[in-house]
Amino acid sequence: MKKVIKKLEIVSVGTKENPNEINIKLLHEKSKDVKKNDITSEYIQSVIKATFDLMYAKGGIGFATPMCRVPNEEKNLQLNIFVVDLDVEYHFDRKIKYVKGKNPMVFINPKIVSHSDEMISLDDGESNLCILNRRFLVERYKDIEINYLNQNGEEVSLKINGDKYKLLSICIQHEYDHLNGVLISDKGKEL
Repeated sequence: MKKVIKKLEIVSVGTKENPNEINIKLLHEKSKDVKKNDITSEYIQSVIKATFDLMYAKGGIGFATPMCRVPNEEKNLQLNIFVVDLDVEYHFDRKIKYVKGKNPMVFINPKIVSHSDEMISLDDGESNLCILNRRFLVERYKDIEINYLNQNGEEVSLKINGDKYKLLSICIQHEYDHLNGVLISDKGKEL
């Protein structure tokens, strides 16, 4: 039986001038599926809560478990889980104000099963809590359909229209990439 996770920390790639090659290698590993019977376990539920807590503390809108580790452990969490909460308000100084837990979404063992041919991107690029102070212009599919298990182990199929929910579509694809060992620095152009 795995221990309950109370706190997580970010696995940083370091700076452009001083990269952390060990962490970069860890972040490029593909994560592993979570057994459906384990989803409601105390361990997995604690991982989900700790992932949200870290995301909120660092001002993110999405966070994948391979981006974090238990403090004082060398290995990152290689679980096929990411969380998203877009209930944020941007301010002029680019700080984010949260209404914590207003619209949290949990994606376990997600699979993008279809997508449009049309691509979209954020004008000011994407950022990443593992890659500090750098932004990348990344092209993403406008519309996607993703199948996943929620935090209760229930099967969900979600279709996202990128015209109406652009940020959600981009955020989900960004976090999905992390589960497959892909960083924005691998597929985007630095701004």
